[in-house]
Amino acid sequence: MASAPLRVTVSDEVIFSEQLQLYNGDELENVTVRISYDEDVNQLSIALLSKSRLFVFHDTVAYNGIVKSNIFGHATQLVPEKLPYQIETESGSRYRVTKQYKKSLKQPSKKHIFSPWISTTDLNPVDCALKMVNDSVEAVYTLPNREDSLFFVSLNDVSFIQHSLKSKPGHKTYDLSAWANLDRTYDIKVKRNPCFGMDTKISKAETKKDEVKAKYEEINKRLNGRTTTSSADFATAFATLRDTALKELKKNQSRSLCVDLNKEIDAYNAYIDSIAALNITYVPDERIIAASQPKPKEIDAAYLYKTAREIDEDVARYIVASDPMERLDIKARCKNRIQAANAAIKDATAANSTQSQALSTFRQAEAYFKKKCQ
Repeated sequence: MASAPLRVTVSDEVIFSEQLQLYNGDELENVTVRISYDEDVNQLSIALLSKSRLFVFHDTVAYNGIVKSNIFGHATQLVPEKLPYQIETESGSRYRVTKQYKKSLKQPSKKHIFSPWISTTDLNPVDCALKMVNDSVEAVYTLPNREDSLFFVSLNDVSFIQHSLKSKPGHKTYDLSAWANLDRTYDIKVKRNPCFGMDTKISKAETKKDEVKAKYEEINKRLNGRTTTSSADFATAFATLRDTALKELKKNQSRSLCVDLNKEIDAYNAYIDSIAALNITYVPDERIIAASQPKPKEIDAAYLYKTAREIDEDVARYIVASDPMERLDIKARCKNRIQAANAAIKDATAANSTQSQALSTFRQAEAYFKKKCQ
């Protein structure tokens, strides 16, 4: 009876491996199953690693159809040329079927049917040379897309093969020492990096953010820290400058699974909100005196939103991290960010709803860090 599928998850950074114990004659031998994913080429690899050399089948094969028998009808050799596919062999080599090997097969051995060592669904194998004697066995598959996917893989027959002590000069002989059924199935989830291949989009989003930031700084500089003016013409000209900029700047409402791209989009939108909040009020001269107190420093909403997101992401990394040094590094990084943000808002005020919301978001991130990491 086939084993129940084992659910495993692999990614470009996470490799799955487990050791299976199989009998090689009278001794137990470890065979390591290694499953990995290479994001750069979008390929999944399943490999078998063993201290002993391995021989595997790549198709369904009847034992009686691939062996050579002696005059008594007893199988003595496995003949590679009788396999239904081409396979690499060493010149002049022989592959002896030992009594121990025949004993390991399902009885009667003459009726034994070998299964391919690996079977899959919805996977396209990469062509590779097939060998009789292998230090390790690997199958590589090109995946059909770059989305998170689930694939079924079954591992079946494997044989141990070793250099024979009965080898003669010029004729290398190998002994097939034992057959085993791995009897292992996997539901493999391939988890992609959502930011893979997004470098160009992230770079463009960062450029747009820098452009809108420069526009915000240019317009804000015109105010020179003032909230009122005695010049009606200046108030009108400033409002026109601000509104013209806002007509040219459209918010980006798109979202992505890539966190880095979302960071740039959020910062871009925050700067547009900050531009919209810039204002100066016209008041007559007699009211300017009363309203001419130095304008308190305002909170930088975009900076607080960015800091809050970075703290939340670092806390998430801290929660799943197992390395003590990595956790200490994350805590130190968060503390530095919190200290810098608090210094920046020490003498600042929230002049509008956007700045108030940014301050609230930062305080929530600060509290979340103290709750989870202190």
